[in-house]
Amino acid sequence: MNHPSPWSLPRSAITPAKPSEFSETKIFSAQGRIGRVRYIGYLVGLGLLTYLITVLLGLAAVLLEDYPIMGLIMGGLVVFATLLSIAVTILAPLASLPPI
Repeated sequence: MNHPSPWSLPRSAITPAKPSEFSETKIFSAQGRIGRVRYIGYLVGLGLLTYLITVLLGLAAVLLEDYPIMGLIMGGLVVFATLLSIAVTILAPLASLPPI
């Protein structure tokens, strides 16, 4: 009958231990960790930036419709940016693997 009561006061420190140092977060780095909220914030921010760039390219395409070569150049830039983002997405996890 020596069970502690669940309603008794705690005997240990209640305050959480504070970390002694913080590291600087690098957004586009493949190493290190970031929290969920920061990840979601960066994801939303970069998504909005992508939408803004897409709208600006669309407006430029409408305004420069008299110059068909500009459409080809902008289309090439869009394809290049898309392929670059896919390559970074695929290759970023591989950067943290140890060398063979």
